[in-house]
Amino acid sequence: MTGLYFQPSPNRTNDDALPSAPDQGVDVSALIDQLINRIEAAERKIEYKVDSNALAKILLTDRDVVIQGDQVNILGQVNIADWVRDISGNPTGGIDATSLTRITGGKVQTGIIESFNWSTTAGSQINLDTGTIVTGGSVSPKFSVSAGGVLTCQDAVVRGTITAGSFIQSSVRLDNISGPTLGDIAAGVDIQAALDAGVTNILAGVGSNFVLDVSVADGYAVFRHKDAVFLGTAPAGSNKVGMGLSAGGIATGYNRSSDGAWQTKITLDSSGNVSLTGTLTAGSVITNSVTVDGVTLSTIASNASSGKSISDALLVSDTSVLKGVLVPTDAGALKTGTITWNATTGALTGGTGIAITEWGIIGAASGSATFSIQASTGAATFKGDITGASNINITGQGKFGGSVTSDSTTWAVVANDASASTGGVIGWAGSAGAGIRGNCVSSLSSSRGVEGLAASGTGVYGLASTGVGVKAQVTGAGTALQVLGKMTIDNSTLVTNLNADQVDGVHASALAKLSGGNTFSGDQTMSNNLTVTGLVRCGNLRIDQAVVSGSATGTAVLTGKPGANSSSQWGFINWNGTTKYILLWD
Repeated sequence: MTGLYFQPSPNRTNDDALPSAPDQGVDVSALIDQLINRIEAAERKIEYKVDSNALAKILLTDRDVVIQGDQVNILGQVNIADWVRDISGNPTGGIDATSLTRITGGKVQTGIIESFNWSTTAGSQINLDTGTIVTGGSVSPKFSVSAGGVLTCQDAVVRGTITAGSFIQSSVRLDNISGPTLGDIAAGVDIQAALDAGVTNILAGVGSNFVLDVSVADGYAVFRHKDAVFLGTAPAGSNKVGMGLSAGGIATGYNRSSDGAWQTKITLDSSGNVSLTGTLTAGSVITNSVTVDGVTLSTIASNASSGKSISDALLVSDTSVLKGVLVPTDAGALKTGTITWNATTGALTGGTGIAITEWGIIGAASGSATFSIQASTGAATFKGDITGASNINITGQGKFGGSVTSDSTTWAVVANDASASTGGVIGWAGSAGAGIRGNCVSSLSSSRGVEGLAASGTGVYGLASTGVGVKAQVTGAGTALQVLGKMTIDNSTLVTNLNADQVDGVHASALAKLSGGNTFSGDQTMSNNLTVTGLVRCGNLRIDQAVVSGSATGTAVLTGKPGANSSSQWGFINWNGTTKYILLWD
């Protein structure tokens, strides 16, 4: 609860030690509660009422007088004084003559008027004896008037006219604590110094919705909409224009309505260069002496009248910015970047970029050619890879001297490495030529002139209506043809000089020779006759033939033996599984 109470003058002689403002204000609710408790606790009291239901009453206790009513009307003068109190605040019975407050009709006479919340940080006090006014606490008041009439306030808004004389001191400063004083303004010294130094804060203000800002630190003045942010981002919602002026030039633009981003539209620098993003509309104010990239308007007009139409040469549209024929001189060309070339030969001399000259097209990086196309011969060279999804179809020759890794081996040409086509490489031979030829110049035994590798199908396929389908030749100690895997031949024509160590899976050492001796370790079966002109030697002769019996009698003649007489011996043969003995002589 807040309110207003009257306090006697602080100049009383018996209360000099009391502070003019306590740390906290008076607790009015606690004060009323204390009064009620004192009255109810009084042992002796007299109460007067018109009747028992009346609101108005007079109550007397041994220490207090209470007058209660809907309205309390006092006719005459009311004098209010305080007791002289001891150190505990209890009355001593004497009247403090300096604490008098007198109320008469239309007038209150007292020493100090204070709000109940008056303290060091809040509340208000009017000291009628000293003539001071303080609001906002006694330590750092928001508003105060001293006994000498000095007014101090933190903020003030004056709606009417301030009429002042000598009481406005020359030390009063404008704008802020570092601004010029009234004495400086009266002398005119600081204003001129501020203007000479670059306008500090002298030029600044608000007019309607537009503001003039002057920045000494950044060295520019800006006239802008009050919500615009020059060269910055403002709140979205509408276009907010602004124009800046500095020693470097003039710039104007606006904060875009969609997102508040600043958009510079016109610039004029200190060198006289102008940049406009809009349309320049002009009449006779543009003289024919004005130059466009070094060419005067009079020359441009003359060229146009001579048939060199600018509108025909420069067609500004969505698809083309140049229309017509560009004819560079011997030293001229179309180029991008820093690339340079010899004006006589067209040879690259340095730089990076692309140039189209009368000698052809050349690209370079740091003085090294990356690609070139000669105009005279059509010869093209490329330092990097040529990639793409289209075909390469040429009627000339192809030569590849590079190296690419595929299947863990480096090759000059790799074809169909993704197996997207049925065949890998096909070559057609002309007269006495070869469709595909591989030369092996390495001395390593693992090197190959031509290698064909197939998980299924055919590794190397050669087709010839005449001549040779596949030819393998070795000129040194290498191997002309090596087949890893099976080989099929569907023609019975004699292969001359074919030297193989196996025939139909049988090694050459297991085959009988037509000339020279043969040794057989297994049984030999012949379905036809065996005709031998020489000797037949065998360790055990077996004849699989049935024994024939008859009725005739045979006579064995033991005389007439060739040679000398000798003793007989028995030999044997295996006849159809049975051993038969034969009488033999040397």
